[in-house]
Amino acid sequence: QAAIDERFAQVGHTDRVISAGIGGSSLGVRVIYDGLGANTAARFSFLESVDPGTWRDLLNKGSDWRDVHLILTSKSGGTLETLTWIERLFSAGWSELPIEKITVVASPGDGPLQKWARKKGVGVLTVPENLSGRFSVLSAVGMWPAHLMGLSPFEFHQGALWAIEQPELVSKLSAQVLRSLNESRWITQMWSYSESLRVFGLWWQQLWSESLAKRITRTGQAAPRVSTPMSCLGPRDQHSLLQQLIEGQPDKFVFLNRVEKLENDQEVFLPSEFPDATFFKKEISLGRVLACEAQAFEQALVDTGVPYCQLKIDKITEQSVGAQFMIWQLVVAQLGEYLEIDAFNQPGVELGKRHVQRMLSE
Repeated sequence: QAAIDERFAQVGHTDRVISAGIGGSSLGVRVIYDGLGANTAARFSFLESVDPGTWRDLLNKGSDWRDVHLILTSKSGGTLETLTWIERLFSAGWSELPIEKITVVASPGDGPLQKWARKKGVGVLTVPENLSGRFSVLSAVGMWPAHLMGLSPFEFHQGALWAIEQPELVSKLSAQVLRSLNESRWITQMWSYSESLRVFGLWWQQLWSESLAKRITRTGQAAPRVSTPMSCLGPRDQHSLLQQLIEGQPDKFVFLNRVEKLENDQEVFLPSEFPDATFFKKEISLGRVLACEAQAFEQALVDTGVPYCQLKIDKITEQSVGAQFMIWQLVVAQLGEYLEIDAFNQPGVELGKRHVQRMLSE
């Protein structure tokens, strides 16, 4: 926190931020921005996949790049996509961006990004060396962008501390997962009933995939099979994925994630355009419709015997988002202990990276 405060004093307020990073270096930041974007002090753009269309979209926004603060995030300092974006930006004239308008977020070390930052004199915020990227959102990876948004890292950490003090909740969630695996439920779905939690599902999906899918245990034995995570957004996916969930193979377990403040929305209106609709001439609100859809989804699970676990938060705040981050990190870490695997490495991801580097070098 002290390093973030010191860096903010150097940088000051900014209206526009471009964040270059991918995976654990970006998804958590996007969760924060999507969930609390209405209250942010700066507009964010994200450079993740090296899709030429993303570059064209950035250029089409037409703002003066000299008014931008650029965040370059790579825990290792060697992430291919992030380095590629830096090269693309600087070859287009961004090398003239004042050094104080660039912040690197990386672990200590001699990766390409760290060496580049030292050579250029770019400010660096460090990520603890032993902290895997997908577990890093509550470090400078997520908290520096949150500070630029006008949000409080302290409040995120308060939420995380609350989660740490809930060992019974963590154990219950872990037990639900283990039970589903014993029942051969090989797909675990996270159904989030809020557009604000859309990217949260993707963050959770990465955390689950990289942490739990392992070929061997810590002792070199064949690792137990774990489920494939699947991020779903309600009510949107009720119009597609629900069909497979209800009438497909009985191999799925569901987490249902809801936000009570949204469902209790009191901005009512009186439908008058469609006489045949069930809600014609009845006062409703968007929140009421959302709540009914979530309740109907839950009832469909009950009717067809699909096991599920429902979580509710009062509203989306720094504390509740910080708590959700920490709860799931603790659950995944605990599952790693039960399954006797290393939940903090990702050898499969590293294999893909090596192939890409080989192809580019050729």
